Amino acid sequence: MKKIVKRLLSLVLAGATILSMGMVAAAAPVEEPANVIDVEGIERFFSKNADGTMSMDAEQAREAGYSEYTIQFVQGNIDGINEAVKSEGAIIDDDFKATIYFASSRARGQSKIETWATGAVLVYMNNEQADDLYNALANVHPLTILANMLSKLTKAQSILGQACRIAAFVANLQVVSYKAQIGQVKSNGTGIIMYVIPLPDGIASTANFGAQ
Repeated sequence: MKKIVKRLLSLVLAGATILSMGMVAAAAPVEEPANVIDVEGIERFFSKNADGTMSMDAEQAREAGYSEYTIQFVQGNIDGINEAVKSEGAIIDDDFKATIYFASSRARGQSKIETWATGAVLVYMNNEQADDLYNALANVHPLTILANMLSKLTKAQSILGQACRIAAFVANLQVVSYKAQIGQVKSNGTGIIMYVIPLPDGIASTANFGAQ
């Protein structure tokens, strides 16, 4: 899973960077490039703490050439993960993947969040949560971001709200545009997985949905 997530992140970042470079080349020269995140290899500056949280050696990351923009992006994700450790019982493994488990009734499928400080967030929703999200999407504006539709959810509110708190780029996801994809993958009734990857600006994001 770690290799899959890193590959997804690399493809998204590479594609968006190439597009951005092409646009700059076609336009008038600019004095400074736009802020972009580049997290490749930054995990070597991570460490686990005795209280179950994690840290990053930001100074060493700077000396290695990582931009301040990238460091701030990663540190923001670490802060969200550490808060989840303290308040939600998140568990950080040796690969620095944080997992939060949610209590599930008799619903089919898992209910958990897996996230990495480098940016990938996977949200596993059981069939009840998936149905709740899908039904809510029918009654919101196409440009509505995920954070602004949480109040319309019942079954999925807790897990998606936590995902938004962990990473702001998840909160900014325009999830309505994925309604058809969600409807297709949830049809087997076993729950869905929402794969969220930040775009190079570290603010917006893109998503894919798969069946559990």
